[in-house]
Amino acid sequence: MPGYVGFQLALELTNVLPVREIGTLVYTKLLDMARELRNSGSDIVVEADLASIFGRAQVSLELEKAFKAKVHISKVTPLHEGSEIQLRTGPGPTVIRAFQESEYFATIVTLSALSYFIPRESLARMIATGMAKRYEAGVPGASSPCVYEGVESTLAACCTQCGEFQWAPYREEIEDRIRGSMQDYSWSPYYTRLTPAVLLGAMDFLYVVKSLPANRIITLSSQGGFIPLTIWAHHILNLNVVITDLPGPDVSFGDAEGPHVIIHWRRADLPDREELDWNEEGDEDGPEISLHETDMTVLLTCKPEDHDSEHLFAAERHPLSGYGTVFLRRSLNVDTIISDDDEIYKEVVCLTVGFAIAASQRMARELPDPVPQGQDEFEETGQTIRLETWRIMESAKLLFAGITIDPSLCRGFATFISQNGLTETTLPSTFNSFFAMVPSHRPEFSPQARMIRMLESATKHVLIFAHVAEVGKCGDMPIILTDDIITLGSLIRTVRKGNVEPGLVRFDAVFDGVSKILSSGEFSTRDKKRGSAATESLCSDFGWSVLMTTYDDLDPGDVRPELVHIRKGTPTNSKTGERKLRILDGIGIERTAKSYVTPVERGEYTPRTFANHISRKDYYVTLSYEFQITLFISFESTREWQKHGGSKSFQQTLAYSQMAKNLFNTHLIEECSHKDQNGWEQPKKIQLGPDVVAMLGGSEELLDGNTMPEKIIILLTKGDRYARWHAITWLAMGVFDSRRKIALRSNQCCESCALDYLASQKGKWYLVL
Repeated sequence: MPGYVGFQLALELTNVLPVREIGTLVYTKLLDMARELRNSGSDIVVEADLASIFGRAQVSLELEKAFKAKVHISKVTPLHEGSEIQLRTGPGPTVIRAFQESEYFATIVTLSALSYFIPRESLARMIATGMAKRYEAGVPGASSPCVYEGVESTLAACCTQCGEFQWAPYREEIEDRIRGSMQDYSWSPYYTRLTPAVLLGAMDFLYVVKSLPANRIITLSSQGGFIPLTIWAHHILNLNVVITDLPGPDVSFGDAEGPHVIIHWRRADLPDREELDWNEEGDEDGPEISLHETDMTVLLTCKPEDHDSEHLFAAERHPLSGYGTVFLRRSLNVDTIISDDDEIYKEVVCLTVGFAIAASQRMARELPDPVPQGQDEFEETGQTIRLETWRIMESAKLLFAGITIDPSLCRGFATFISQNGLTETTLPSTFNSFFAMVPSHRPEFSPQARMIRMLESATKHVLIFAHVAEVGKCGDMPIILTDDIITLGSLIRTVRKGNVEPGLVRFDAVFDGVSKILSSGEFSTRDKKRGSAATESLCSDFGWSVLMTTYDDLDPGDVRPELVHIRKGTPTNSKTGERKLRILDGIGIERTAKSYVTPVERGEYTPRTFANHISRKDYYVTLSYEFQITLFISFESTREWQKHGGSKSFQQTLAYSQMAKNLFNTHLIEECSHKDQNGWEQPKKIQLGPDVVAMLGGSEELLDGNTMPEKIIILLTKGDRYARWHAITWLAMGVFDSRRKIALRSNQCCESCALDYLASQKGKWYLVL
């Protein structure tokens, strides 16, 4: 059979119109464009090389109109008031040029579609490898191959600027059409994986057919990757696609009488499945893709054994709204098919919500800096996390859009799980009719065992997004469809098994959970290779960002560190236009002062502060893949503190992720009964017991590693939010030596009640006033 060779392909490509020459651009304009593209993360040469492949045909007019309508809207939101880093939504340099030049528009549309289904790193490798093979084969117009990093960063720029456009509806339409001819159709990740061989062939074959539609036909030997390929061929290039060898009639996209692409459906390609593997690497060979004359004489073929040198992962995306609905429909239709209105969906959703409510009642902070309680004993359990039930309901309604949720049934399931846990034998009896339809497998793959695993995964999704402030505004965020969620796994297992101990939650658990299904998975690996010890506080992809609540510029008592924000936009330097997909903590924590003293008061004290902040400013460093931000706070100390020998002024450096981590070390003292009374917030003398001391300062200077003997040490930081942040920051670093827990008075609690509360607690404490 003919192979993929340069001479034959040269003949086939003679009718494909070339991309206009870059040399027609004025030199200065070219340089300006190159700078803008570089700052946005792209590259002018890589874009030109990609356009020479993916830009050789016009996009269908219908799709062009829909795409531009979604992508053209720009919006700029400051990361916080006064920040030079903004969250920018909409077209950047890559898309702006594409709107003006058709070949670049065709390129970004195609790459946007492929990136929606294929992990960006894998897609970049396949494209870079394909470009190298085209160059080695002597394909006309093939330039020397781009390096992987250049292709990957250009794909990232394309995804961030085109993230508003959703490809999920096109996938839904394709699958609906298949179901019309194949009643037992069920989804497989095989259908979204484009192998290197298919991608390499499609990079040229589709454009040959587009230029010679009456004389050339493409065939695929099986349905591997048929979803993104159908979108590419039909919806983008307006070619006619026919899927044949189905149990029922052929499925046609476009004119069935004049097919340009024929995909053969082979049921034997998929082994019997005991469980749905969402993102597991595929070991299927994948289809052959061939270019034919109209009499079906084979001209060129790409075989999987020739080009498939890496395992492939599925990473299909779906908007957050309805994400859980798709998750359930696929999970419950692996080896049996049920209707979309089957009662099992409602029951599973209500059980999931009940599971999430039960789990939310058992959450506690995992102390980032455990407090020694004795020899070889540490207190790792922090304050109980109180997640409101309404947040869980809002998350579930968004995730399971289209499925009715019965709140009373959810509450009943929550009570049952809280008291009994959840096992294969305690699943609701109403599930039995569904289990009876599912074929038997090995015990670990029984219908009941698979149901438990699915419920655990669905519950983690609900709980994660219940921790998102204003989650209702995030319905369009495209995230990766997966059941591979590690976040909150220990908590979920603890509750399911009926254990009574609290489930510990890390300070970055929710942030990490959202980041993993929003963004590409290789960024963290990249940092480890560089030996970076920096901590992430913002992660962005596809035009959306997840960030920690410490960006809110609030008093620490008003920040809920277990929550996160999700906002539209990509971090962008407002002055240079540089765009990055992450923000990391900058330099380490530091305090600058000529002298730092901690005068002590016993017997009585007046609530006050030792210093007031006078300014705050973000300082950032731009690195290859991210911004690093350090927050500088300038303080002016009180005259009282200066009289004791303290500096007139000093600076404190903070970092957003570190602030969240330090806040997790604290125990927030909640509102007291005096919160609505007038006068308690005014300075007044408060009597101190013999086991309490007040300290004018933001931390305890330990002498020879020893803390003061009193049970409670009050840090006088009242009224200045950054003096309180200062105290939290420095106290956290000393808990190992001081053996004290850290309490933070909320602004809804008076000083006397805060002190009384700590007096009733076990152990030694710092009280940040």
